[in-house]
Amino acid sequence: MSTAQALADVIEQLVTEQVSEQMKVIEDRYFSESKQTRFTLQKLSDKWGCSKGHASRILKEHRVNPIGKLGKEHEYDGNQAEEAKAAHDKKMIYQEKLNWKMIAMQKKQLT
Repeated sequence: MSTAQALADVIEQLVTEQVSEQMKVIEDRYFSESKQTRFTLQKLSDKWGCSKGHASRILKEHRVNPIGKLGKEHEYDGNQAEEAKAAHDKKMIYQEKLNWKMIAMQKKQLT
């Protein structure tokens, strides 16, 4: 075996080890976030696609209390937060339907 071949084998082994270490870090980070049960307002607002203020109003409206702190931010139980969001969405959809019915009734009265 030549020195060039030996060197190529060593480099390949080092690259393989480094890639496997990086994959392990990525997998750990991904799976830890997918199993997460406590969320800050920022994470909830990012997840729901709204502002922190709106997420805070949803949680307060449905009386979801913080269960801990992460630095300066409060943490909320993920299940309770999702239930509050589902109830809020259901209420907003109902309100939207009522609004459209009212608009239709007003148009009908005008004609």
